[in-house]
Amino acid sequence: MILNEGGNVFPDVTPFDHAQVPEILKTVQRALSSADINVIPVGSAATPRPGKKSGDMDVIADEERVLKYFKAKDAKAARKALSDFISAQGLQTAQTGINVHVRVPVGTEAHQVDIMITPKAERIAKFHTHDIPEKSPFKGVNKQLMLAILAKQKGYMWSAWQGLFARDEKGKKADFISDDLDEIAVLLLGPRATSKNLGSVEAILQSLPNEQAASLLARAEQDPNWVVKKPANEAIDRIRQLAGLAEAAPQEPAQPTPPAQPTPPAQPTTPAKPVVDPKNYKVPSIEYLKKNFQHPANVIDGAWPSETDPERIGAWKPGSDYDDLVMALSGSQYRAAKADPSFRVVPVKDDWEYVQRLLGTPEGKEYAVDTWVGLSSIADKSQEAEFQRSQQKEFEKQRNARELAQKDDLIKPGWKWDPETGSTPAFQRAQSQAPATQQTKEALNAMLRIARLK
Repeated sequence: MILNEGGNVFPDVTPFDHAQVPEILKTVQRALSSADINVIPVGSAATPRPGKKSGDMDVIADEERVLKYFKAKDAKAARKALSDFISAQGLQTAQTGINVHVRVPVGTEAHQVDIMITPKAERIAKFHTHDIPEKSPFKGVNKQLMLAILAKQKGYMWSAWQGLFARDEKGKKADFISDDLDEIAVLLLGPRATSKNLGSVEAILQSLPNEQAASLLARAEQDPNWVVKKPANEAIDRIRQLAGLAEAAPQEPAQPTPPAQPTPPAQPTTPAKPVVDPKNYKVPSIEYLKKNFQHPANVIDGAWPSETDPERIGAWKPGSDYDDLVMALSGSQYRAAKADPSFRVVPVKDDWEYVQRLLGTPEGKEYAVDTWVGLSSIADKSQEAEFQRSQQKEFEKQRNARELAQKDDLIKPGWKWDPETGSTPAFQRAQSQAPATQQTKEALNAMLRIARLK
C-alpha cells in the first residue's frame, strides 16, 4: 500500500497553508491527550513548507497503543473506538476504508486530518518523511515506487508500512530483513549510503551509477502510478543529469513561414461524464476485477488462494469480510427461494464470477464502497474505470452523509450481520425502499438483478 494524499470527506473543509500545520496537529493531539495516544504527521505534513497548501493532513497512530487503550480485538474495532473517542471530544469524525477522518475547525475555516493506525508508528513514519527538493516534479509516491522497483531488482520486497523483506523462489514476500532506513539504504544503494540517500527520487538517482540510475528512472516511468508534476525546464535537465541521461540537443531556430490562411476556430470538446445512477449501484464487471486484482481472493478481505488450484479461492477466515458476504449472499438466496418457489441459483463459471456475485448484494455494495473496490489506477482511462471512479465517489458521499446524520451509538457497518434483527442494515434499507405491497419480494428481485442471479 502506498500513501496517497487527497480526498475530502467533509463537504466544508478547505485546503490549508503549511504554516497552519502545528495548530491543526495540536488540536488533534489535545483531543487524544487523555488517551495517551500520539499522532505523527507523514507525507507533506511531516516536512511543512509555509506558503505551500495541502488539501488534507495525513497522520499515523501506533496500533499497539490504540488497541491497548480501547481494549479492541483488532485494528478495525480500534478504528471505530478511536473515531468515537475523538467525536466525544467535540470534533466531527467519519470513517472510510482504513482511515479515521477528523474535521478540525481553525478560525472561520475547517480542515481535514486523516488518521491511519499502523504498527510501529514512530519507525514507519520515517518511511513517509521525505526530503524533496523545492522544485522537484516528484512526490512521496514516486519515491516509494522507486524504492519498490529498486528493492525488486536487488532481490528484496519493499513495504512502505513494514520495511524490507526477502523474496522466496516464487518472488513472494519471505523473511523480514529490516525496518531501519540506514540499514535499508546500505542494502539497496551500497555501503556508503545512509537514510538521507533515500529521501527523494533525486537523492536515490544521485546515489547510483549513471547507467543504473537511467535504467531505474526509465523503469519507474512505466509504472501506471508514477505521477509527475510539470517541472520547469531546468528541473527536467537536472533530473536527466542525475539519471545519467543526455540532455536534449538545442534546436535550430525555426525559419519564418508565410502566414497561414485563417481557419474557423475549433469547437471545444469535453469528454462525456460517466452517468451514475445515484439510486442503483452497478457492480464492477469481471473484466474490470481481473484488470485491477491479481486473484479473486484479493478482491474481498479474508479469502486465500487455493494451494492446489492457483485460479481458485481455497479457503477463507471465519468472521472475515469474505465470510460475512458469503453469509449475506446465502441469506439473499434463501429469501429469494421463500418468496418465489421456482427460484434456482445459477451456477457460477469461476471464482471471479462468484466474487462479483458477492459484491452484487446490498452488503457487497456497502463493502465495495467502504474499501474502495471501485477505484482503479488513475492511469486507467477506460470507460468503465472512469465510471467506477465516479460511482465510488457518489456512493461514498451518500454513505458518509448517512453516517454523519446518525447518532454515534447507532452507527453500524452497513454490510455486517446484525444478530439483533437477524439481518443486515443494508438489507433492511433495501426492504424499506420497496413499496409497502410486495415489499420483500421486490427488494429481493432488485437484489438478485444486481447480483446477476437471474
